[in-house]
Amino acid sequence: MSLAHQFVLTLSCRDAKGIVHAVSGLLYQAGCNIVDSQQFGDLDGDDATG
Repeated sequence: MSLAHQFVLTLSCRDAKGIVHAVSGLLYQAGCNIVDSQQFGDLDGDDATG
């Protein structure tokens, strides 16, 4: 029986092309498996960083 670790990764950043590609690429290189993914775009342009 293998020991599997599960983590939750939450990101908040300005919208830009290639964010999901870059993050998933890093996770792939680290040998991670993405079991669920959700994205949300804020059409108003407001961000949480102020």
